[in-house]
Amino acid sequence: MDNPLPIILASAILGQALLCLSLLVARPVRRPVDLPLMVLFSAIATVTSALVLAPALPSGRPFLFAISLPAWLALAPALFVYVEALTCETPWRLNRHHLRHVWAAGLACLTPVLVGVLPVSAREAMLVRGEMVAAPFALFVALVIFGVILLGLVQAAVFVFISMARLSRYRRRLADLFANNERRELWWLSGLIGGGTLVALTIVMAIAADTLMNVRVLPASVLFGLALPALWALAVYGLQQKAGFEDRYQEVVAEEPVPKYRKSALTTDQARRVAARIEAAMQRDRLYLDPTLSLQKLAGHLAIPANTLSQTLNAHMGETFFAYVSRQRVEAAKPLLEAGEHNVLEVALEVGFNSKSAFYKAFRHVTGVTPAGFRQLK
Repeated sequence: MDNPLPIILASAILGQALLCLSLLVARPVRRPVDLPLMVLFSAIATVTSALVLAPALPSGRPFLFAISLPAWLALAPALFVYVEALTCETPWRLNRHHLRHVWAAGLACLTPVLVGVLPVSAREAMLVRGEMVAAPFALFVALVIFGVILLGLVQAAVFVFISMARLSRYRRRLADLFANNERRELWWLSGLIGGGTLVALTIVMAIAADTLMNVRVLPASVLFGLALPALWALAVYGLQQKAGFEDRYQEVVAEEPVPKYRKSALTTDQARRVAARIEAAMQRDRLYLDPTLSLQKLAGHLAIPANTLSQTLNAHMGETFFAYVSRQRVEAAKPLLEAGEHNVLEVALEVGFNSKSAFYKAFRHVTGVTPAGFRQLK
């Protein structure tokens, strides 16, 4: 081989996928969220195995392509199910209804059969040398493969859209319910879906163009070089990421099952009274100092339904629960920063934040300056 770099990069991807898969399998206590992640790493390992073996087995290239195609088309559904598992408000379980997400991959399982019944000459001409064959059955097989790939790409685009939408709704839900959401907002996953899916789709189209039409869209080393950091991000963050509502399921389930603000008879005067009680409790009892403060805890403290509190905060006070508590904490931090007796981290922990980074982000959002900048101004 003239350029060994593509095989080196593909082998690195394969090794990383297999390592992550083995770590998940070896876990003494397997979480439900690990299952879609295992499927994802298995699909990546299957795809890259075919890519690594293809140069060494040129005559077997058609079958390697046919066997890896279902794995390609399973990537987007597996990633969506992983997003669903991380963002579910109740304990998540993999069940039979998730099979409907892999219908395109299921159709692709017919590809090895179709490739196998092709005459050897037609198979090698189409899938090894990239030549068009005029035989009716060969054209039929080519159209079926192209159709399955096209359907898979459309399905992948749909899954990207609904995954991003689900993550957006999930973050709004966190902000409505909890005061501290660090390491639960899954911004890394949004970035991975936005960038990694584009890389995956580019690779699929490049391989399809090279295999079926003998057109080289991008050098293989570029494609693998783009895929490697995406897989690295999935490995680093995915293996340690826990479900967003984990350890919080009870509080979410305890909330009223009434859809948001529907059937509410809360008048403006009632909302003002509820808002006044919220403000009084925050100032008198300093509830914002509790790092684990949630909407459900505040509801229990005030003996007011959580849905009523949420409506008051969002519709009448113009803030989510997260934004409201963050503002209270920032206001409490200002005199501590002015006094200069504690460093920024100590102040952050003192007023209820879980970390310095969360404090910096909230403080800058509320005041327009960093805590250090505020201290210098004063």
